[in-house]
Amino acid sequence: MFDKDNSAEILEALREQTKWTASLQAGLSQFMNGNRVTGHRPITRLPSSTGGALAVNGSGRLVGWSLAVDGGEPVRLLVRDGREPGQGDVLAVIDVGAAAVTGSIGLPGVTFGEALYVERTGGAGQLIGSLFLGAVD
Repeated sequence: MFDKDNSAEILEALREQTKWTASLQAGLSQFMNGNRVTGHRPITRLPSSTGGALAVNGSGRLVGWSLAVDGGEPVRLLVRDGREPGQGDVLAVIDVGAAAVTGSIGLPGVTFGEALYVERTGGAGQLIGSLFLGAVD
């Protein structure tokens, strides 16, 4: 069945695969302001009033948040895997008041496949802070 030693050919194929893997990883990396993102990526597109905002148009991983309300009543956020209010799975419910609230979802985070929609219910204060997405690699 095995007439000759193919170890050299197998070794060469593995080297070639390693080169292609490194090339693909570099090509799929995320960059922000010319720097490669290796940690969490902040998303600051949040709803300014009752309603919602499409924070990310595409897939990714929600890994945490750091938010506060500047004046006004507390705010409840529903973070959804979807593009419109009331649609898509709820990934997180975040109650935000004047004191900063920070949350972390253990790695690798919660994956959203379609988009990340942040729905705001109630509260008149200005929402400040960021949601954090995991880097691509």
